[in-house]
Amino acid sequence: MKEESYPKEYFIKLVDNPSLLGRILISKTQKNFMVELDLVLAKGKKIYKHIDLFFSRSGEEEVLSEAIFTLKTYFEKNQQSEK
Repeated sequence: MKEESYPKEYFIKLVDNPSLLGRILISKTQKNFMVELDLVLAKGKKIYKHIDLFFSRSGEEEVLSEAIFTLKTYFEKNQQSEK
């Protein structure tokens, strides 16, 4: 069986802000997964704002789902505060 390569990086397009992307970076320790969640500039992918960091998650799917949910919640909260 082929060992997967880490870290894995995913970029999420933001509907209301085309100049930024959500970045999910998944790393693997010996037994668990961790995630770094950031906003990055669409051009150049430089970090604009750090959002969260998750440790000790048991599966890659779990950590990816949690990161997407956290990113969604972050934007919903910020959209409400801008109104």
